[in-house]
Amino acid sequence: MSRGPVDRDFWTDEDHPETAFHLYKLIVARQAAGRHLGARLVDWASRLAAMEGRDWVRIDTWRTNEGLHSYYERLGFRHVRTESPSHRLSGWLAQRSTTALSLPKLPLTVGPPREDRSTPIPSRRIPMD
Repeated sequence: MSRGPVDRDFWTDEDHPETAFHLYKLIVARQAAGRHLGARLVDWASRLAAMEGRDWVRIDTWRTNEGLHSYYERLGFRHVRTESPSHRLSGWLAQRSTTALSLPKLPLTVGPPREDRSTPIPSRRIPMD
């Protein structure tokens, strides 16, 4: 996951880009599946954006990836519009309020590094309530 500046191919001044955290490249390794890391990362971005005084977390995804659109909609994102610049494959634009959290009882936190890096973090499935 990364954050970046507003992508001017998609978001305009009328979208008030300063009010948003722009989220890019959210990818979770398949071996981490079942831990809801994607939802937890988006929640973490929402909390950070709120701490910065922002109102929105915004994304753009490939226009043709309907499965990904559905995933983000399940996380509380709402489709804003679709843009189709000829030099880009992405352009499905969505945002969610920084107050919307998918897993509020399972936050990702920032803290000191674990002392023993040789012990892997156990894999476990976490139910979505």
